[in-house]
Amino acid sequence: MINLASYPAELDGTDVNNMHERVRIRETFKEFASVFRRPGARMGILNSAVFDGIFKVLKEYLQPVLKSLAISLPLLAAMQIDRRVAVVAGSVYFLLYLAASAASRNAGKYCRRVKGV
Repeated sequence: MINLASYPAELDGTDVNNMHERVRIRETFKEFASVFRRPGARMGILNSAVFDGIFKVLKEYLQPVLKSLAISLPLLAAMQIDRRVAVVAGSVYFLLYLAASAASRNAGKYCRRVKGV
């Protein structure tokens, strides 16, 4: 009960400062825009966006290719088509995420080498 009673009023949905919604929205957009003015933050956002974008594009392109590969593989002919596709896609995505994990683990070493050049 003490923990619940000590929560701030903002969590109840009431506006303690009686600040107008438009002012809050404007301030939020200002803060959001200020993130892009800082080079370090901008670089982090761009790196993350590029990485996620590449993975999403690769996923959308790779799935039909993997499906046709799985259907044509004679090694898995004893399995049903859906199971073949699942085995091939799972194996390829396992390798992709394993490579991404290794790249993430070694990113610091790479950055130190590039900065030293």
